[in-house]
Amino acid sequence: MARPRIPILSPEKICLAALEQIDRKGDFSIPVLAKELGVSASSMYHHVHGRAGIVNGIRALISTELSLAIGLEDATDEDLAALAAMSWQDQVRRWSKDYTRALAKHPLALPIMVQEPVSDEQTLEVYEAIAITFRSVGFTDEQALVAIAVLEGLTFGRVVDAASPPIPWAADPDAHPVLHGVTRSLEPSRRLELAFDFGLEAIIARLEGVLAANARG
Repeated sequence: MARPRIPILSPEKICLAALEQIDRKGDFSIPVLAKELGVSASSMYHHVHGRAGIVNGIRALISTELSLAIGLEDATDEDLAALAAMSWQDQVRRWSKDYTRALAKHPLALPIMVQEPVSDEQTLEVYEAIAITFRSVGFTDEQALVAIAVLEGLTFGRVVDAASPPIPWAADPDAHPVLHGVTRSLEPSRRLELAFDFGLEAIIARLEGVLAANARG
């Protein structure tokens, strides 16, 4: 008699299932994951370290979607050379836009991911890349940290905004006529794009000023 087929588990399979559950429901449950995968909940703990381990695995999956050359395992020498040839400003633009694009594919995962510290290698490499960019052109450790935090805030805000209603402000045309008109002056997708670009360019301009001040001593 043939032995019953046992589903093969792996950390990636578990985290992919959790991410799919988040995309559908806004969260994931280990008992529900076990049921969907056809295994017992206890067997999953042989592959992941509880909920925190799954969250970090989800973050790693999302980070691998980034198109940053330095953040990809299959980066070619040409990819790395092209990245190195960019100005630091263009590297910041690319990092911010690529990171936003990857996160925006799974906006409901963001509130869950921010509850756990970043410890997966893929995401740490993404942040290492931008930290190297800032330090290599003359920003201090403190300035680089602040810059990364501000860029992260812009990126996270953009992802949350994209998951919000198309017009977040339900302004009544009689009670709030100016706000009502303002909120309908742009298509929602255009508003998101312009707001993100405005914030990003403002950050870069401020960083240019900080770097110039550093050079003057």
